[in-house]
Amino acid sequence: MWKDLLQGDGLVSSSNDSSLLYSQLFLEVVFPTLRRSCTNSWHARDPEPLLEFLDYWEQLLPRSFLQCLLDNVVLPKLLEAVNNWDPCHETIPIHCWIHPWLPCLGDKLNDCNPTI
Repeated sequence: MWKDLLQGDGLVSSSNDSSLLYSQLFLEVVFPTLRRSCTNSWHARDPEPLLEFLDYWEQLLPRSFLQCLLDNVVLPKLLEAVNNWDPCHETIPIHCWIHPWLPCLGDKLNDCNPTI
């Protein structure tokens, strides 16, 4: 609703201004909570909750914020989990929590390959 309101016709003088308004609102209200939640509550070995959230919010997330979240929160947590991965004692196969991120992270996951 906020995205439609801020990017609607006639609210601001240009579409660039409307995109900036929505991005500013997202940056100040939604992004800090989202980042904190991903950092503190999301576990790399359980990708589904965050993937479902991102899928649900796909049309609402400004692309730059999504990329920032993936690069600065998701990828580091995945790399840390891979570095702590012990194939002899793990109960969840690594492909179950790495492969779901391939569409989002693509080649960036290559950093995991040496450890795997």
